[in-house]
Amino acid sequence: MAYLKIGKYEAAEKDCSTALSIDYTYVKAYHRRGTARIELGKLEEAEKDFEQVLNIEPSNKTAVAELKRIGKLQLQREEEARKEAEKAAMAIVHPVEKKPHERSKKPLRRIHIEEIGSDGEEEEIEVNTNKQTDTPPVTVATTEPAESITFTSPADVLKAATKHSNSHKDDAQVNGNLQESSGMLISEVNNSETTSTKKIVEEEKIKETKKVIKDSTTPTVPKIVPAIPDVPTTSFQLQSDWRTLQSFPEQLYKYFKEIPPSNYSKLFQQSLDSIMLNKILCLLKEYYIQNEEPVFNELKGLSQVKRFSMNIMFMSAKEKQVVKELFKYLESKQPDKSTEIAALSKTYDL
Repeated sequence: MAYLKIGKYEAAEKDCSTALSIDYTYVKAYHRRGTARIELGKLEEAEKDFEQVLNIEPSNKTAVAELKRIGKLQLQREEEARKEAEKAAMAIVHPVEKKPHERSKKPLRRIHIEEIGSDGEEEEIEVNTNKQTDTPPVTVATTEPAESITFTSPADVLKAATKHSNSHKDDAQVNGNLQESSGMLISEVNNSETTSTKKIVEEEKIKETKKVIKDSTTPTVPKIVPAIPDVPTTSFQLQSDWRTLQSFPEQLYKYFKEIPPSNYSKLFQQSLDSIMLNKILCLLKEYYIQNEEPVFNELKGLSQVKRFSMNIMFMSAKEKQVVKELFKYLESKQPDKSTEIAALSKTYDL
């Protein structure tokens, strides 16, 4: 209760589970664990806890109210999930496909694209002379910004042309040097990437080799199979043995088989809850059917335990399916008991 008041719901759930492992009839522990699980969002598990409260105390009004609240929360969660799914679906853009008569009748327009500012554009410098000579106007091609230069003599014209030719030679030499430097830089980068890749591959090979050596030298520890305990005399002893053997289902099957079905009523008394009942039914389905063992006496013994009908009432559809498979097997295995099997199936609400 203290953990619930300060909001430590996980700790409250753990404490209640510990208390229930000692006494499966402790109603307050079921109630408080159910409350903690609601706050943690574990609505299905909380629902089972409050159903168990009603199993022990059918007139518990608080448990009924909590079950109604859980039902509303489940509906709310489903509604939110539906809205999220609809929102996600609306975010998807679907192509629009129009029928031919619904499409636009406007003609398509041609858009003219003009390229400007080309790097290889050549400009011309027009050279004029003030003197009247027979020499035609001199035009010099250059990549420099266009400018109009007027010369006063043929010597000035010759001087300007020579200077322009020399500048082109210098540009060619600079471009050649740049290309040579770029080639050297690319070669160095490629060599560096190749070396780095080889280093990574070598490191991975070393790691794999170490792992193989470690796996081959690590001894495999065999799993110790526990011995089958004596036949239990109390439900607490059964719960303890069940936890010990639950990782060894074959041993658990042999252990439960040693318990006489006629002792179930005395063994469980009022402590057979829905969780334990479903575990036993699953064990019968998985191992009794597999080993072709009869299950009539086991099912009959369980039906004679107190509060059995309450546990059957709150079974889920999945748990009901296990019971149906058991009775289907029972009808094929023991057809001589068809009348008794039919009567027993009614106690299991089939």
